Amino acid sequence: MDNATVRTLLPSFLSISYRSQERIIVFRWLCPVPSEDLFRASYFALLDLAVQHDCWQWLLDLRRRGSNTVEQDQWVLHEFCPMLNAVFPNNQLVYAAYLVAPSSLHHYANVVTPALSNPLKTCYRAAAFIDEGPANSWLTDQRAAK
Repeated sequence: MDNATVRTLLPSFLSISYRSQERIIVFRWLCPVPSEDLFRASYFALLDLAVQHDCWQWLLDLRRRGSNTVEQDQWVLHEFCPMLNAVFPNNQLVYAAYLVAPSSLHHYANVVTPALSNPLKTCYRAAAFIDEGPANSWLTDQRAAK
């Protein structure tokens, strides 16, 4: 799939916004991602926006998209997250609050986010939530602790 096609298709399943006062990027997948190429392209779009705004706090809403496959989890952990070390220099931590469906909370809270938050492997810290209020509070707490 070429880059022009990817750019055309992203808005059909992804809502992206930047909250400048809070310095938070909000990424909402509106439906399941139609292909692996678009799954990865959505994360690259997130990274592009993060670099553009020098923003290291992300609210990632997966509730309509559904859970990642094992392969997608592995790609995020072993390919995407390591890129952040180059993008955010000086050991800047990236904080990602994942909004997930209640049925996915256990998996994200006990498997995915601990793997993503391994301080020996990545500059990424993540937490899982089922409500947006606590997710935003967690991001605010991370900003205040910095």
